[in-house]
Amino acid sequence: MVTARVAIIHGVVGTLIPLFVACLLTRFFGVNRSWREGLGAWKFALFAGVAFTVPYMLLGVFLGPRFPSLLGGLIALALTVAVTKAGWFQPRENWDFAPETSWDPEWLSSLPPQTQHDDGRAMSLWLAWVPYLLVGGLLVAFKLIEPIRVFVAETAAVGVEDVLGTALKVGSAPLKLPGTVFLIVALLCRWCRYSSGRARTRPGCRACPSNWRRP
Repeated sequence: MVTARVAIIHGVVGTLIPLFVACLLTRFFGVNRSWREGLGAWKFALFAGVAFTVPYMLLGVFLGPRFPSLLGGLIALALTVAVTKAGWFQPRENWDFAPETSWDPEWLSSLPPQTQHDDGRAMSLWLAWVPYLLVGGLLVAFKLIEPIRVFVAETAAVGVEDVLGTALKVGSAPLKLPGTVFLIVALLCRWCRYSSGRARTRPGCRACPSNWRRP
C-alpha cells in the first residue's frame, strides 16, 4: 500500500519534470534567457513524462518497490526514442546551447575532455545495455518466476534458530537483497567485458589499445 501510494504521488508530480527541466535550460543557459523557448517543447516533454510515470505507477501498484524506477525508465526510454525517430511531438523550432566560446567561465570544467577509456577500448551499444537489462531481468525473475522465487526466498536463506537458548530466530535471504543483485550483475559484466575484449585481440599479438577498437 505504501509503495502504491508513493508511486502515484511521484507519478503525478514526475509528469511535469521534463517540461520543467526544458524551461530551466532555456531560461538560465540559453542565449535569450527565455522561459518561452522551453515551453515550445511542451508536447514532447509531456509525452516523455507520461511515458515514464504511467509505467512507473503501474509497476509500483502491481509489482512492488523494486521495479518502478528501473523498468519505468527502460520503458520510457524505448517509447521516447521510438517517438523521436518517428518525428512526433517535435517543437517547431530547435533549441541548442550557444557556441562554447561564448559560455560563462563557471560552466567550464578544469578537467581535460575524455572521449574514451584510458585503456583505449571501445564499448559496443549492446554491451553498454547489458548491466541495465541484467538487473531488471534478475529482479523480475526473483519476483515472478515461482521456482526461482522459492529458491531465493527459502532454499537459499540462511539463519540460526534458538539464539542463545531462547526462542528467537535470526534469518536472512541474501539473494533477495537488491545489493546482491547488483553484485551478481557487476561480476557477470566484468566477465563479459573481459571476454569481449579478449575475443577482439588478434592471436599472437600483444593486447594494445588498437586491438580493442572495433574496425
